[in-house]
Amino acid sequence: MWKAPGYSKMDIHISYDLPEIAGLQLQAFAHLFNATDEVYVQDAVDNSQYNSYGTKEHAAHNAEVFLGAPRYFNAGLTVRF
Repeated sequence: MWKAPGYSKMDIHISYDLPEIAGLQLQAFAHLFNATDEVYVQDAVDNSQYNSYGTKEHAAHNAEVFLGAPRYFNAGLTVRF
């Protein structure tokens, strides 16, 4: 029997409240996802009809795996009025 390997990943989120401008409350933020750039199996399908070969047994070579997203980030500004 095949089982997807375990993994751990770290996301970092920061924000900063900026001074109020013209009655608007501003907040800058940034997110860093998968900070350690871990390669991991996010999902797997047993006995995939597209990627398997040979006999239909519960083995690694019959699994279709989907890797998780690599390191990525985003940033933005929240405006409250």
